[in-house]
Amino acid sequence: MRTIGFISAADPEPILLGSIERCLRDHCCERVFLLREGLIESLSNCAPPDLIETVLGGSAEQIDELLAARRKARLLERTYSLPKPPKKAIELVGDRLILLTAQKGSLDEEDIANVNAVLFGDSKEPFAKPFGSRIFASPGDGAGAYGILFRDARGGLETKIFSQDGSLLAHAATEGKRPRFSITS
Repeated sequence: MRTIGFISAADPEPILLGSIERCLRDHCCERVFLLREGLIESLSNCAPPDLIETVLGGSAEQIDELLAARRKARLLERTYSLPKPPKKAIELVGDRLILLTAQKGSLDEEDIANVNAVLFGDSKEPFAKPFGSRIFASPGDGAGAYGILFRDARGGLETKIFSQDGSLLAHAATEGKRPRFSITS
């Protein structure tokens, strides 16, 4: 089962990194998408200092800083930023097309005609609702809020929005694909 994570709140770096880590570790997300412009840039430079030099001659604080920088670099390896609006990103979850955008208002009918879910970053409140065969969702801008989207056991899509402490804020699901017609004899 493929799972993706998504975050839109412009949180301070430790909270943002915590949300990314929860998506990757607790929910086994393959990728995490930052749904607001500038979020990836808000994370400070994470290039770790020289490992051997720090371990051999560094203080305990310097070694702790090195480990924190290496942890951040590992988290960011699977974290993606969206292209600048009005551009959008498309992701596949199984055979389902997911549209990711920073601004829901930039979407038109053609954008959503063939997608199964729209994840957007400009909602103030957590939002997850099915509309027909599609899901529209945003984690909102609450501190530490994040969302996950995955295929459920029936073949449908499911999204969940969580708070920083892990409590469920919003949930939506769609049915799995059904045959377009049936043949009886």
